[in-house]
Amino acid sequence: MTMNGSSSSAADRVASAQLLGFAPASVAVPALASRLGPGDPPDLQRAAVASLSRHPLPKTWTALLANWKGHSPRLRSDIVDVLVQRPASAGLLLDAVAAGRVLIADLTVEKRQLLINNRDASLKARAAKLLAGAPTPNRAKVIARYTPALDKPGDAKAGAAVFKKLCSACHKVGTIGHKLGPDLNSVSNKSPRDLLINILDPNREAQPNFMTYTLITTEGRVLTGIVSAETADSVTLTRAEGKRDIVPRSQIDMLVSNGKSLMPEGLEKELSPQLLRDVVAWIKGLKPPGK
Repeated sequence: MTMNGSSSSAADRVASAQLLGFAPASVAVPALASRLGPGDPPDLQRAAVASLSRHPLPKTWTALLANWKGHSPRLRSDIVDVLVQRPASAGLLLDAVAAGRVLIADLTVEKRQLLINNRDASLKARAAKLLAGAPTPNRAKVIARYTPALDKPGDAKAGAAVFKKLCSACHKVGTIGHKLGPDLNSVSNKSPRDLLINILDPNREAQPNFMTYTLITTEGRVLTGIVSAETADSVTLTRAEGKRDIVPRSQIDMLVSNGKSLMPEGLEKELSPQLLRDVVAWIKGLKPPGK
């Protein structure tokens, strides 16, 4: 029984990865780390991470972070789950954040809070400093310029027209738009200033599942979108207007996170302060889920 796909079934490969969790680290860590590539099925990747967690060593944590940009959102989530369990591994995760190898936006809000509220005092202080969510470079001036617009009430009707023109390619409200980005109903309880920041600085608090990836096929095609689905045999990238590319894993040469939100920066080029105020007023008028 082996993890190689040439002659083993998917179930056998997963079982082999699970057994390696009990093998010596000198054998298990390099073997399991080699099964975290985009050509490997998600179940095998997850089994490899779970088995690696049985070897709580610096070389294990380093291996988990080694190809961070090439890991899917789901795999990243599994890796972070392992790294936040121990102060030493959490420290390596924060090292990667400090060095820019892992972005703040790569961590869910829950995982950020877990680090910020850690019982280890030094880790807690460091996490609070690193994960504060500073403005993206060049965005602070734009935010400062647009913030005064919120002092006056917006026109929700005009905001609906802005949504249809600029936002509906990736967001769906009612029957209008495409369900690709976050549900806008779920953010209607945010403050106007928080919504302004989300619009003008989309990479500051972008959710991991909405980060864009670039996929290069073995034939040289270059595709971009969010990883919207994964199976044992394929990866699906979805982009604006719900357009999809389903790529067999056997045809993936490289899969790399762009470290950017699906929502582009620079919307101020299309939005005057007044129009931004209007779209914020429209979002605030949406009903939260379940109401």
